[in-house]
Order: sequence, then C-alpha cells, then structure tokens
Amino acid sequence: MSHCLSLPPVIWEEGSRAVQPLQVVLACFPMPLSEQGSKCGQGSQSSIDGLGVGPSGQRHGSVGKPGAPLLLLDPPGCTAEEQALLVKLLRHQAVRQVTSALVRGAAQDSGSPSLAPATAQNDLLPACIVSQLELAAASYAWPVLGAAEWSTVLRDTLATLTAAVTDCRSLACRAAAATRSAAAQVLGQKPGAVSGAMAAKLLAKLSERGLLTQQAAAQQLADDWHHVVLDAWQFDMAKLSTAAHTVGVLLALTQHANSLRMDVMPAGLRMLRQEYWDQVCSACEQLVQLLAVQGVVQALGQLAGASVTRAISSWCLGRDASGAWQAVGWVVSKVMAAAGKAGAGGLAGVVLAGLTTTDSWLVRAECDAGCDVVEGLLGLALQPWDCHPLAGAAYTSLLHAPASLLARLSTPVEGVEELPEYEQGSPVAAYLIAAGLSPVLASAIAPSADRRLCSAPTTDRGLADLPLAAWSLLLAHLAATPDGAAGTALLRQALREIPEVVPRLLDRLLPCLPLEQFSPGAKPGSSKNTANAGQPGAVLAHDALKQLRAAGLPYGRSASRTVGRAVFGAVLHQLPASSRTWFSDIRDRGVATAVEAYTAARESPALIAAEITDIHSRSQELNSDKFTVKANALVREVVATMEIEETASVELVIRLPLAMPLKPPEVECRRKGQQPGGHAFTPEHVLLATAVARYGHLQAVLLGGSELYSLV
Repeated sequence: MSHCLSLPPVIWEEGSRAVQPLQVVLACFPMPLSEQGSKCGQGSQSSIDGLGVGPSGQRHGSVGKPGAPLLLLDPPGCTAEEQALLVKLLRHQAVRQVTSALVRGAAQDSGSPSLAPATAQNDLLPACIVSQLELAAASYAWPVLGAAEWSTVLRDTLATLTAAVTDCRSLACRAAAATRSAAAQVLGQKPGAVSGAMAAKLLAKLSERGLLTQQAAAQQLADDWHHVVLDAWQFDMAKLSTAAHTVGVLLALTQHANSLRMDVMPAGLRMLRQEYWDQVCSACEQLVQLLAVQGVVQALGQLAGASVTRAISSWCLGRDASGAWQAVGWVVSKVMAAAGKAGAGGLAGVVLAGLTTTDSWLVRAECDAGCDVVEGLLGLALQPWDCHPLAGAAYTSLLHAPASLLARLSTPVEGVEELPEYEQGSPVAAYLIAAGLSPVLASAIAPSADRRLCSAPTTDRGLADLPLAAWSLLLAHLAATPDGAAGTALLRQALREIPEVVPRLLDRLLPCLPLEQFSPGAKPGSSKNTANAGQPGAVLAHDALKQLRAAGLPYGRSASRTVGRAVFGAVLHQLPASSRTWFSDIRDRGVATAVEAYTAARESPALIAAEITDIHSRSQELNSDKFTVKANALVREVVATMEIEETASVELVIRLPLAMPLKPPEVECRRKGQQPGGHAFTPEHVLLATAVARYGHLQAVLLGGSELYSLV
C-alpha cells in the first residue's frame, strides 16, 4: 500500500506500472458479495435473509452465509494501520481522478480533440479500479473516513448508477420503438401510427395464437433486437457491480448505525448516517429504477419471440453481466425488505419514488413502452430462477411493494357484477383474465401454463413445476386488497368457480406440510401439542401478506417448502370457500385427519382470532336498538340477537370450528318469547341469513342477519 502511494494515480499513469500494484492491494480486500453467491440463484436466499457481519480478525471468506456482505464492524478485522493507509490511498486516487475529470471536461468544451477521446477509452480500467478502492474503503475503513472520503464515494457511486439507468432507459426506448414498428408493419400502417399499448396487445395476441412467427414483421423485430437493442448496452458492467456492492455496504452501515447509541457511534459512521443519508437513499432509488426499467426491457423482449427471450437470458447470464445484475438484485432485495420494517428511515418512500418515477417515464412520448412498471416486474419475477439474475429481486420487489402497486395485478372490470358460470374444459387463463387478472399471472397459474416460465428448480417431486412465485404474488395481491373491493370481487369468484385451480394447488402443497406429525399414529407430545411453539406471532396475528414476505424466495427444496407452507396458509385465509370444498373432497381419511389437525394447530387460531377481533372492532356498526352482537373468543362463539317485539327475540349462535375454514361454522337459532302476531317470521328466516353469508365469513353471516331484520 505504501508503494502505491509513491506511484502516480492510475487515472494518469499509462501502462501497468501503477495499475498492477493497486490490483494486488485490492485483492487483499475482497468484495462484499462472495464468489459462492455470484452464480445466478446460488446464495440468493441467504443474501435476502440478512446483512452479515464478518467476525473480528477474519477477512477472506469470513462471512457465515454465501452471498452475504462482508462487513468488518469490529476494528480488529482490519488493523488501524491498514485503515489509515486505505484512507490515504483513497485520497491519493480520488482527488486526482476529480482533477482528471475537470481537465477532460475543459478539453471537450474547448473542442480540443487530443485529450477527450483518448482518455475516454483509457480511463475504463483505472475507473473500475478506483471504484473498487472506494468499495474497499467503505467496507473496511469506515470508522475513520471523513467528509471528503464519504462525499467522494457517494458522488462516484451515484454517477455510476445514474449512467446505468440512463443507458438502460435508452435500451428500453429502442425496444419500444422496435415493437411499435413491428405492429405498424403487421397492420399495414405507417411507422409511428401505432401506440405502445396497441402494439403490445397485438403482438401478445399473435404470439398466443402462434401466428406471430408467420408475420414478416417478426423477423424484422428479432433483427432489430439483436442488432439495435442488445448491442446498445455499452455500459461497463464491472463498474456497475462495484457500485451496487457499495450501496449494499452503505445501507448495511446505516442500518448498523441505527442500532448504536450516539455516544458510542464511531465518527465515520455518525457522519454517514447524519449527513449522507439522503445520498444513500438516492443511490437506493437509482437501483430500484434500474430493476424496474430492466423489467420493462424483459417484457418487451418476450413480445419479440422465443429467440429474443433466449438472447436476453444469454446476455444477462454472460460473464460480464451476470455478476453485476446479481449484485443489483441482491441490494434491491435488501432495500425492499428493509422498507417494510418500522423505522426504516424513509426507505419505503425511496422504493415508491423509484417505481413511480419509472412508471411516469414509461408513458412519456419518448418511450411509450405499452406496459407499466408492475407488468415489467411481474414478467421478470416469473422468469426461471436459473435464467435471469434479476428474477428473485423482481419477485421480492413486487411482494414488498406498496399496496397501491400490488393492487394493480388485477383491474376492475367495468359493467360486470358477476361472471357467467365456468364451463368445464374451457380455457382457465381466459376466464381469469375476464375477471380482471393480469394476463401474465393468469397464464402462470393456469393448469395448462408452461411451468418452466414460473417455477423454481427443485428436487422435491411433490413441488416439481409448481408455480409458487405466481401463486404467492396472487395471494399477496388478494391480501393487500380489501375484501369485496371492485378489483378482486370477480377474481375471487373466478377462483371459486374453476374446480381444478385452487384444489389442484392445495393437493400439490401437501408435501410442504409436516402431516406425519399430525397423523393419527403420531407419538404423544409431538407437534400436535407444540405446533405453535416458536411462532406465537403467526398464531396471535396472522397476516397472509407478512407470512408470504417472511417466507423468502421459493428456491431449492427447503425454501420451496417454506414458501409452500406460507402459500397454504394464505389460501386458507384468502380463499376459505375453495379451501373448504377441497377438504370435503379428500377421500383418504388419514390425510384428511392430518390436514385437519395441522390446520387446527397452525392456521386456525390466527384465523379465528382475526374474525373475532374484526367483529369487536365493528360492533358499533353492527349493533342497534334491535340488533346486538357479542363475541367470545375463548369458546369461539358469536351470538347475534334480533329483537322482533318487546316480548320476542331470536338469537343466532355461530360456533367457529377448531379447523377453520376447513369445516363450516355451526349455526343454531334460538327463539325467545312469543311469536309476534301478524308476522310470518320463523327461525328458518334467520337460518336463511346464513345462506346469503359469503362462504362462511363471520362478518357476512352477521351482516346478513342484520339485513334480514331490516326487511322483516
């Protein structure tokens, strides 16, 4: 390191005299993302689990989890002398780099051709080396970095990410223009006469019917992609990878600072958290935008056909691009997960700003992509996990997206209050699309869908080719949308009407459940009695969306089982009628008994508590002079009393089953006092209220009884 300080900065030095010694120094400070996690899919889950901390005194490969960031939060991991030399080396290189940029800018302004063209090409390797030096300083010497060093690191990181977003936007504009041109050629119209939305719908329909390849415009579109679009990405991927890693380190450091008291916080960390937090947020927002725009590029590529889709996958998995996209995906996943936590320091606003900025840009005339940011992320999230390094990040981004964006996975169908009855054998995807579901998501969960499109590779035979990602996103969409909302009412009906969708999913999820612990022959003291140990939060306050988010990525056998259990619970919570129908059709009584016991132990307590709590919260709305509701959580009982006259009343007693919602509620009518004269009102009228109840939901039973009273 001392030798490097005696040499000129690499940005000025020709040849390898100053470059090679600095490369040797940087090799002693490995990048935060380990090589084990650099392959697409490998290490993804552990990266999302949490930000790792390297133990003191260890440096090379000391992170406990593959793919986790290497942060030496204990100074003995890097000696004080090494930290001081790193800071000096950063100052030595960064100051001269700024001077070089200023001189180069002055030469361009004066029209001098001698300096700018030469340095633009020659600065590529030195610029990458300097960015790696900044990453090493942020990772290892953060306790002693001052304002000048933090400012340099953040300035260069933001510049790199901004350039990447700009370049990716240019690529998306080229792709959108090629798509509109192909659609205009198919329709026999002049270029520019077809909008992006019309072009996307036209090409999607032609592709769905197998007619796109028969069009002359299809070959032209593929040629445009190969020779105009993909060749347009000229940005240095190595520098993007380093910048993404740097953002991950800065995010981890600021989160670590939140756990420390101000009086024990190192000066460098305090400065980063207090003075440079806005710049860290800006860098995170740039990464979110980069992911969103890349999702749009992927969606447009799918419209161009299979050959273009394969070309994009090969490009993203290439030697230079794979590591960069893996780093971008890793950091974006961390940002999304952190944004959903309390005290995230404004990260939720960062995520929303990044997505909405991209959304507004997509509809501008210069882009007119014909799709929005949700469609782009959805298409990317449902890619095979081993074919696109950003698939996991897109899935995590949608799962952790604000409710306003999750709600856009389906659209309200205007003028339709109820779907026609589903005809057995008709296309499932078309029926779901008619209910307002996104075509991409509908095709993914339909039984006839290409499972390769939306599945994680797994060795579990019971989960092979199961579209867990698609189902997880659909259930998250239902959980984030209020019950009965216009956007999901038809969708819930469609899922009930189609007999082979939800039942088939639940059948495939059975291998995810520890049913052997709940079978009739299970040993006493097994999970039947301790099922809720270690997970009181899930029992006391079940939230389907939180459970799906906590499950992580459905990659690998163990992770797929974890996500499968979360999906099973979400189906019970969001689609209780379909769950009850599926359970009643189980013919193996041993399996039925085990499923009932598992549900009663793991899922029902939370569902019952949620129903009772909701009744308590709405008691003022339900109660009146003639109609009262009382709920008792201990006995799982709700009593609704309707007073007909002063001398007569009717009680509707609803007892929730232990295995809710697999078993229907027990309903009992009690008549008190004399039958009011002149009324044809009998307890059977109250029982009729349960018929109008919406598939066993307790609130609907009570509201149905209340409405019946008003009619009587």
